[in-house]
Amino acid sequence: MIKKIGDKNKQIMYEDGLPDAIKINELTSERDEHRRVIENLTKLEPERKAFRLIGGVLVQRTVGEILPIVQTNFEGIKEIIVKKNKEK
Repeated sequence: MIKKIGDKNKQIMYEDGLPDAIKINELTSERDEHRRVIENLTKLEPERKAFRLIGGVLVQRTVGEILPIVQTNFEGIKEIIVKKNKEK
């Protein structure tokens, strides 16, 4: 739902800003989820079995294989959030 604002320019800014705010919120949630996964995986032995959901398929790997991938994704998400916040 788009909130009606008197000035047409303000309304356009509101409409343009809303999708960015939603995306930033989604990315922030995803970043926090990656952080929790990293915190838990670092406590485990690298040889231990771990499962990762890739494109709807559950894949079995080891903690040692999955942890670097999750850390890379975490850093990428953080960079995107910073870029999106600068664009605002």
